[in-house]
Amino acid sequence: MPKTKDYPNGLPIVNELRQGDLPPFPYITYYMYDDGESTTFSDIDDEILDVGIYLKAYGDNQNQVKNLGAWLRKVLLTKGATDDLMKHSIVAQRPGVLPNVNQYLNADWEFQSGADYRLQVQDNFKDKTEEE
Repeated sequence: MPKTKDYPNGLPIVNELRQGDLPPFPYITYYMYDDGESTTFSDIDDEILDVGIYLKAYGDNQNQVKNLGAWLRKVLLTKGATDDLMKHSIVAQRPGVLPNVNQYLNADWEFQSGADYRLQVQDNFKDKTEEE
């Protein structure tokens, strides 16, 4: 994943399911909604797993959030991010767009936009139960 300094304007990045106060707008969240599904039938050594992750921008300025959402849909496909992910045996597939879930909060709007990535992750597990 790109280093924090690579994000626009040094935006805070937090877990979607965190407890406690959220940072001020705008900010970015991540959420791994899928623990990983095997892409093979029988391999358990160095298995490739398909993992789902959301990257989502939140803010009170609709245009800014839409621009951040477009950026999030490209950031893991950049050369730098691709190289960093590959060092950890991770490949990002082209993401989908998140559905519109903007909401009115008491006195103002909260806008959301982002990316739904599928990551292929090699788990590096080795079966050592049959060692000679």
